[in-house]
Amino acid sequence: MQEVRLKGYFNNCDYQNKKITVLFLDDAFTRDFLMKYYSSSQNNPIKNGEFYVKFTNNSKCFLDKAYLCQAPIQSLLDNVVNITAVIKHYNFTSNGEKISGWNLNLVHMSIE
Repeated sequence: MQEVRLKGYFNNCDYQNKKITVLFLDDAFTRDFLMKYYSSSQNNPIKNGEFYVKFTNNSKCFLDKAYLCQAPIQSLLDNVVNITAVIKHYNFTSNGEKISGWNLNLVHMSIE
């Protein structure tokens, strides 16, 4: 597993599917880094100028860069955020069909 630091505008939180949607900024690193992994033949978290990150109950969210003031995930909504995530690759067969791709899983996030 590879841990990566990304930056974007926290746009939406889907609690049912445990995913946050983040818009790309003019930050070249985030877009360039994620596009190195992009392949149209695989499932991936990039779509139309945004990317999604899965979260769990263990994911942490902070209102400060020092990671001192912990807060619920929804309190970071509509802000530019710094994200630390783990890239997880998968490759399996379901009903005779090969499914491969990768996801971003949230470790922690803070307001920029």
